Amino acid sequence: MVVARELFDKMPNRDTMSWNAMLNGYAANGDVELFEKLFNEMPESNVYSWNGLIGGYVKNGLFSDALESFKRMLVEGHVVPNDFTLVAVLSACTRLGALDMELF
Repeated sequence: MVVARELFDKMPNRDTMSWNAMLNGYAANGDVELFEKLFNEMPESNVYSWNGLIGGYVKNGLFSDALESFKRMLVEGHVVPNDFTLVAVLSACTRLGALDMELF
């Protein structure tokens, strides 16, 4: 990821897809602090950005953070969840034993 970050930083025009690729790379490597930081620095986010954040939390066992991010997505994300979003959220709920979001 170090080389990927160096290339990313040198890119003159970063689009949402390149931001999402970095986000998913950090999540896959378990670098929660960096994927959170990167997400918060993104100039624009879309459903794939939110899926990267939520899915990254799920992949790293941070199920409560995944659900908090889903709630945040609904309130401030201005995007509609898709099938991948819902699978990640259901996975987090199952792991927490909170199939009713009100229990969370």
